[in-house]
Amino acid sequence: MKKILACIFLLMCSSSAMAQGQSVTIDYFQRFVIDGGLITWVVLIPLSVATFAIIAEHILSIRSSRLFDSELYHKLAGAIARDDISTAWKLTTERESFLSNVAKRAFTELTNATESAEYAIIEATEEQATRLFRKIEYLNIIGNVAPMIGLFGTVYGIILAFNKLVEVVRAGGVTQPDQLAEGISIALVTTFWGLIVAIPALAMYGLFRNRIDAMAAQIANRVLELVQKITPEQRKRLKEIIEKQAE
Repeated sequence: MKKILACIFLLMCSSSAMAQGQSVTIDYFQRFVIDGGLITWVVLIPLSVATFAIIAEHILSIRSSRLFDSELYHKLAGAIARDDISTAWKLTTERESFLSNVAKRAFTELTNATESAEYAIIEATEEQATRLFRKIEYLNIIGNVAPMIGLFGTVYGIILAFNKLVEVVRAGGVTQPDQLAEGISIALVTTFWGLIVAIPALAMYGLFRNRIDAMAAQIANRVLELVQKITPEQRKRLKEIIEKQAE
């Protein structure tokens, strides 16, 4: 078993193969890029670069610490506990975030009724989550379109191979493997790049979607906890502050 694994390792690491007693260098760039044709160069490779750029940006922007601003939450909880409702309201308007937008909507509706604040939390959370879902939807689109582009390249490559076969037969010749190589290369390489693009795009789309769902539920529960801590007296002062600001 060890000998077999060693042989496999040597084959993977080697960049040359022996054919008819001569050393033939394998150019992987030629095999996996150049031989893929225009569909690979112009569409699939740029699309793969764009996909990984989108994923990198979402990793930074859609992370738990950024979606749930724990510092803001503790400041809001502290202000309510100190009976400083004006500071609590000011905190919701100072910075733009998932938590601040939900809390601001909840505090506004709390001046009417507790039930209104609860409905506002649900609506605001859904709106913020939907905004993030729209942001990651590009990965879903790319993940579904990339295999179709690869399949298009596959069909195109097979058509080229068969057209070459027809030309040779009509000329009365015998088809050689190298005469079909161009079409087969396009067929296989475009399929390869289509999967290279689609697999990480769909995987990360699912990961980001689950993360957004989890954080939306957590934020809704935390804001509801804050609302429940606000006393009737604080609610009256909050209403006065909001009405004064509206004027």
